[in-house]
Amino acid sequence: MRERLALGGVVLLLFGGLTVWTLVSHRDGGPSEADRELYLTAMHDAPPIGVDLHAADPRGADARLAFQRADLSDPPLRLLFTRAGVPIVGVVGPGREALRVWTALSAVRGETHLTPIILGDAYAVAAHADAARFTSETPEAIIARARAIDVLTSSPVSDEPLPRGTLSGVAPRDERYETLLDPVMGFPIVEVAVALIPTDDPAEIPAWLSFGNWRGCPEPAVHVAWLTYLRERVGAVPVAIGADRIELRVDSPPSAPEERVALAELLARWAPGMLAHDRGTIEGWADTLVPSRSWSIWFSRPHTR
Repeated sequence: MRERLALGGVVLLLFGGLTVWTLVSHRDGGPSEADRELYLTAMHDAPPIGVDLHAADPRGADARLAFQRADLSDPPLRLLFTRAGVPIVGVVGPGREALRVWTALSAVRGETHLTPIILGDAYAVAAHADAARFTSETPEAIIARARAIDVLTSSPVSDEPLPRGTLSGVAPRDERYETLLDPVMGFPIVEVAVALIPTDDPAEIPAWLSFGNWRGCPEPAVHVAWLTYLRERVGAVPVAIGADRIELRVDSPPSAPEERVALAELLARWAPGMLAHDRGTIEGWADTLVPSRSWSIWFSRPHTR
């Protein structure tokens, strides 16, 4: 009995020490990158992300040229998955570098006609690959349907009243993309994929990923329509599309209180489950999400983190 109690005490001390280390590390600026990668690697064995492409493989020629024009090093390319017979090619690297890669590739999109998108970790890429495998409708057909969708009139309005609150001062927030971060510790993920999508229009990316069409998440054409609308209204561009969220960089978020509230009400029609899950209010979104330069729009999905 004494030995068991002693062992229990050791475990408690060890757990307590790890907790204190975590808190102190966050207070002092966080653990080192090596510590973070060691922690994240030990969490689980992730599935492989795509397959390597040989340097001479013609399927990677356009992507390789895009990296050269973006003044990025010539990284090993991977075939992430195939969509409607078209290879979706990209790279895999540390989460802390993904936004830099996305920004550089976005700057040459007009020359390469390839649009970058961060896809997230191995599990998110697997979800995208499954959606591409089991979707028979082509991206072009989805995009054509999206042109006929008016999000202001066709998006469903819930019978339940929207949760209301009190509008306070705008709370600025640093640019932050959840797709790049571990959901528990908030550390950058060790490996994330950045894909190059064969389109000039970032709003069309959900059609190429076949993102959506599960309970709680609209079908891809609706997402294309919403991204088109938000680009015209606030200059929103998709930066990341993970397994269950679309994340946007917003160039011109509204500052007037009434505009922020009106836009928050519209976003609640696009992703009503997100508001309910966060137990938030329209005014809360108008204070935090809407004036931010980065929006993370989450759609509840079974069996995803």
